[in-house]
Amino acid sequence: MEQQDQSMKEGRLTLVLALATLIAAFGSSFQYGYNVAAVNSPALLMQQFYNETYYGRTGEFMEDFPLTLLWSVTVSMFPFG
Repeated sequence: MEQQDQSMKEGRLTLVLALATLIAAFGSSFQYGYNVAAVNSPALLMQQFYNETYYGRTGEFMEDFPLTLLWSVTVSMFPFG
């Protein structure tokens, strides 16, 4: 009888396991979202820096699409660091 109860418990999802999984999932997504938002705060300053650097090298300013693309790559690569 005891072995039968033990085999039924092995594959079950317990309340503690479910809560730990939810807390880990929400905790990690909160950290990721916060870090991406922290990078987006100085967006205008960073885009201005990119534009000034490009101007210093080529003598002309970047167009909107390459500037937005460069900024998008920067924001998406930040969490990998």
